Amino acid sequence: MSSKSRLIFIIVVCMAVRSFAIVCTPNICDNVHCRIDVTAENCYGVFEPTGGFCGCCPLCVTIIPAGGGCVVLRGVPQSARCIESTSCINGTCQPLPSYSPSEE
Repeated sequence: MSSKSRLIFIIVVCMAVRSFAIVCTPNICDNVHCRIDVTAENCYGVFEPTGGFCGCCPLCVTIIPAGGGCVVLRGVPQSARCIESTSCINGTCQPLPSYSPSEE
């Protein structure tokens, strides 16, 4: 690999890593505009009072049943997630393999 190619590769990798680095500074909530219509009373999922971006805003999370469609977005609060004991695998909420310490 030439020096120029290495340099371009390093720059691209650094930019990719930085794009996933969201930093929640102490005063970040001063500049975040929250939806005022998200309340525990009108949330038909799981209400998280500080579940939004950097904990600044309330969030209503829709729970997706096993077998339901899902999407994993990195770096942003999830407004939908798989039901407990499942995980988003290949776009579907799939059961997690059971684990027992005695099986080791």
